[in-house]
Amino acid sequence: MAQDRKESIRRTESMASIGLSKSKLSDYVVNPYLGCEHGCVYCYVQRYVRSRSSTKRGWGKELVIRKNIADLVCREMHRKERRKVLLSSMTDAYQPSDAHYELTRKIIECLLKGGFPLTVLTKSPLVLRDLDLLKQFSSAEVTFSISSLDKDVYSVFEPRAPSPEARLKALERILDSGVRGSLFMAPHLPAKGSFEEQYLPAFRAAKELGLRTIYMDTLNYGGPLKKTIMETYLRGYPNGLESYRALLTSPPSYNERLKATTINLGRSLDLDVVFV
Repeated sequence: MAQDRKESIRRTESMASIGLSKSKLSDYVVNPYLGCEHGCVYCYVQRYVRSRSSTKRGWGKELVIRKNIADLVCREMHRKERRKVLLSSMTDAYQPSDAHYELTRKIIECLLKGGFPLTVLTKSPLVLRDLDLLKQFSSAEVTFSISSLDKDVYSVFEPRAPSPEARLKALERILDSGVRGSLFMAPHLPAKGSFEEQYLPAFRAAKELGLRTIYMDTLNYGGPLKKTIMETYLRGYPNGLESYRALLTSPPSYNERLKATTINLGRSLDLDVVFV
């Protein structure tokens, strides 16, 4: 067990029972950690992690290091079809602790030897550490997730994640290296102003990077997340409260307007906007 008192993150080690898991998001998924230090308020995964936690610390304040995960992946890949692997679905494989544990790099080394296609979904420029390996894959892609470029929004809802600006700079380096890269604007966080005002800066940044497609997703606020997100608006971003209430009043019509507006905005910049 290790603990960082400065960040008040409780870190424990455990043994995983499976390395390459089946997933609806990809053929296989690998989650090196349970929990996520980024502590994003909107993250749906916290519902599952909290139910398995014995300490019930706040979301983002507890992390389980699955120390044998790379060994499992190395063993299992010999029995699996060479199909796409996602890093990761229920954690960020490149959260701060991976700078020390390097579980993700060890996993990637195994997948490279096995010839598996790889997709990385992250909020962290730490992925650049492993660019030397990613360039060796016949098929690899790094997708950066960004919810907003508005500091009033992301500083409240993504309290410990790297800044979106840092992510865009890292994405630029990924693309310059020849590795495929993409942008996932997710989740949509209701904000002050129109949808056009909210997304135009990010869309322009994507255009400048040479991207042709932007992926997006709506906000998952089910269960206890609804209350948590509302409290975050009240406490940290009251300017967006009216928009969030509009979403809660009529989610289908709100999301249809969001989709229509952003798709048209993308077309004006020759960008395809795809909701997942």
